[in-house]
Order: sequence, then C-alpha cells, then structure tokens
Amino acid sequence: VAKFLEHKKHLVIIPYNEISYVPFEILIDSVSNELLLNRFATSYNYSVNFLQRYKTDHIDYKVLSFAPFNKTTADAKKYPTLKESQDEVSGLPGDTFLSEQATKESFLKSAFQYPIIHLATHAIVDNTEPLKSFIAFYPLQKGAVLKNNLYESEIYNIDLKNNQLVILSACETGNGQMINGEGVMSLSRAFFYAGCKSVVTSLWKADDVSITFITKHMHEYLMKGY
Repeated sequence: VAKFLEHKKHLVIIPYNEISYVPFEILIDSVSNELLLNRFATSYNYSVNFLQRYKTDHIDYKVLSFAPFNKTTADAKKYPTLKESQDEVSGLPGDTFLSEQATKESFLKSAFQYPIIHLATHAIVDNTEPLKSFIAFYPLQKGAVLKNNLYESEIYNIDLKNNQLVILSACETGNGQMINGEGVMSLSRAFFYAGCKSVVTSLWKADDVSITFITKHMHEYLMKGY
C-alpha cells in the first residue's frame, strides 16, 4: 500500500482480529528505515461507521482528571502508589480529583460535563471475562469492589456523547480478549461505544514517569489546537 501513502500525514487503521494487537506506528519503513511514527499521525478505529472529523481548537478545553493513587492507600499491595500521577494532571484547566476525592461516585457524577477526561490510575484487564476488566478509583472501602471499581460492563452504559477525548493513562487499556468478528474487547472500546469521540490508550504496561512526560506534552499541544 506504499503508493497510497505518498503525501499523506495521517493514518487511520481499522484492524481485524489479531491485527488489533499490532502497534503500526512502530513498524519500520523498509525504504527509509524509519519508524512510521516519524512519518504519520496514526490512530485506530473499530468501524468505518465511527469515522468522523473532530478538532480540538473549537472546544472549551476543560479537563476532568483523576489521580486516586498519588499517595499510598490502605490497599497498597493491590494498587501500588503512582508517585508521578499528581504531577501528570496538575495545572490542567478544569477540575482535578486526588486521593480520597478521586472516587468512582465522583467520576459518574461529573463525567458528562467535561469535553476531556484524564484518568491517571490503575486498570485491570481480564482476558478471560472482558466485562470484569475495570478501572480502579480510590478504595473508600476495602473489598467493596462495586463501589471502588468502574467495570467495563458499566462503561458501555454511561452517556459520554458530550466527551471529545478520554485519556486512559493506565496499563493495558487497549488490550483485552479477542472475539472473532468483534475484535479486542478492551476498556478503550467500551468508552468508544459509550459515545466518546476519541480515546488515548495503551497496549502495554504504563511506566509512571514516561506517561507523565508524554501526556503533559500532549495536553500542551492540544491546547494549542494541534
């Protein structure tokens, strides 16, 4: 397909089944010997029906951000402290919830009010039963999983039509079980089907320091209208 890519700057990839696990942006161009990342802005979609144009320079740039594990919690063995997460969401226009304020209840009450959501937290992916995958919020009650965790099955039922962007700054939020004809049943897919226009996600484990560096610069460029 190389001949179709001349003079193009943006690739939108709609992968089929196992191809969903391939990060195209780090493939190497056999002619120039450089990463595709250096040639194209690469994004992914689940269906041609979802393709649309959207720009960040026409939205009120307000961010709802959560960093529930910026400090050590009582459940530290299960959810290690993310020391950089507070810095990751600090200074963003909008509202930021840290530590015990960063609860599942706070998220559900506020999510629809903001064009951008940034979740700097832990995510647990269940490759056997995808609907049991979840995003972790502050553990108000030890063992009260339904009160503390936002499960994939719940995300599908949230109205996120007003959201332009969700940033899932957590491990493996783009990963999940492969279902033939459906693709990867990931947490990011659930946000997409809930109505969000765009989701930033990761196939791999997320390094706290690196993610902070990347996302802070991303916000900087988005606020400039890139």
